[in-house]
Amino acid sequence: MLTARSSVAALLPVVLWAGTAAAGSTDEPESLPYAVAVQVVYGEPRGPDSLRDEIRRRVVHDLSSRGWFEDVAAFVEGETQTQTAELLLHVTLDELRRETRYATSMAARQEQDDPLSRQQFTVEFSVNVTVDLFLMPEGVAVRSGRFREATSRPPRYPGEDAEAAIRDEALDNLARSIRKAAFKGSLDKLGQAIEREREQPSSPSSSSR
Repeated sequence: MLTARSSVAALLPVVLWAGTAAAGSTDEPESLPYAVAVQVVYGEPRGPDSLRDEIRRRVVHDLSSRGWFEDVAAFVEGETQTQTAELLLHVTLDELRRETRYATSMAARQEQDDPLSRQQFTVEFSVNVTVDLFLMPEGVAVRSGRFREATSRPPRYPGEDAEAAIRDEALDNLARSIRKAAFKGSLDKLGQAIEREREQPSSPSSSSR
């Protein structure tokens, strides 16, 4: 009769083998040998250039921190580094809105002496986003997606610069959402999709952006 200890000992090699087999079966690459250029543009209506550049900077930072690609840089017209990138992450921003909604009228707010009462408003940042991942120089779309990003909340404490704080939160959330929309799924599947497109013969209708 097997004791509890001998039963565990008998099962241990099987468990170890199963764990080794599972670990060996994953061939997910840690990174892909491509350079990515990030381009952010406005649709309608056009927003501030400074905000567009800040969003682009945050997308580059967020994606670079993942270490998924050989290089990630902001797309700037005329710069050789980004003009020769194998992938172009093209982001279009539409219907950008920054609103402050108050719970009371301006006259009522001016009459209120309670600091908490004066904080009864909500700041909202929202935008419609179109994301396209192009294989360059052909301009073939490897990934595409659309989503709406919205961040809103009231001030957390009296005196908080809620507009600045929510803007910062919204831009970080937006950068993460853009990355998830363009690079969802495994790196292995993305690499396979890129290589399939690279093996396709060039089409007369293919054009780069």
